[in-house]
Amino acid sequence: MQQLKISIFYERSKWKLLLSRYVDRTIKDLKSDFSPLNFYIFISNHYSNCITLVLESEFNSRAIQQQISPTINDFLTRLPSTSRVTDFLNTPNNTYYFEIVNNKYIKGITDDEFKNARACLSTIILERFCREEVDDSSLFTLLIYLQLTVLKTSVQSTEEFVLDKEVWIKNYLDVSSLKFNDLLSEKEVKALFLSNKSILYEIYGQVNKNPIHRKLNWLTKWEEVCLDFFHARRDIADARIALLNLINRHLGISDFKFYICLNMLQHLSKQISVNKQRT
Repeated sequence: MQQLKISIFYERSKWKLLLSRYVDRTIKDLKSDFSPLNFYIFISNHYSNCITLVLESEFNSRAIQQQISPTINDFLTRLPSTSRVTDFLNTPNNTYYFEIVNNKYIKGITDDEFKNARACLSTIILERFCREEVDDSSLFTLLIYLQLTVLKTSVQSTEEFVLDKEVWIKNYLDVSSLKFNDLLSEKEVKALFLSNKSILYEIYGQVNKNPIHRKLNWLTKWEEVCLDFFHARRDIADARIALLNLINRHLGISDFKFYICLNMLQHLSKQISVNKQRT
């Protein structure tokens, strides 16, 4: 299988347009010409506003590149994003590049072992953000759904992931990548949890409903992928970390935002445990 990576630099406020009017249609066209074809989507606004599409096929990747190169040029010419601001990496919006990529290893797990998870995450991103605007709120909501499902499927009961804050940070996050001043105090974490308490409890209830509501069919599919992923592995802790990190890569979640989310989930799990003890 050959892989072709296409990174498209486009203003984030217009990502819904890019996904619905170009990425979704392009994938459907390519599947008719280069079947079987797998696709993986990564979004990021760390250093620049960028959506990366990785196409995987048995066909020559150069042939795919030649077919879609004119279509990207046409799209960016007809529907450029409103901002052409150049960031400090000197990558302006409304540009793109191709790269032939090979499989890589992440924490001893190959990309092939992640294939189903990557495909499911990419489909979720495409379907969801073809309909919704991509902003901090929509990304945070999706991240919580995905993270809670990983935690739910990797333990015997949801109460098992009630852990000390230090254990969460040590096991799930490379704190060395954060500056000391980035780490939040317990008071700040509690304030964040309280301001998001309503949506956190709502998502928690939906993730733990059995069966999951039919309107959340995408979440049922993600749960099935997670269960299969953990079923094939002995070291559940390492597999859990790998899957959480995979979510971050697809959604472009920074270490700091990941740190915040894990803190809030840890707060949520403690609160749920306290509530159950009172009843």
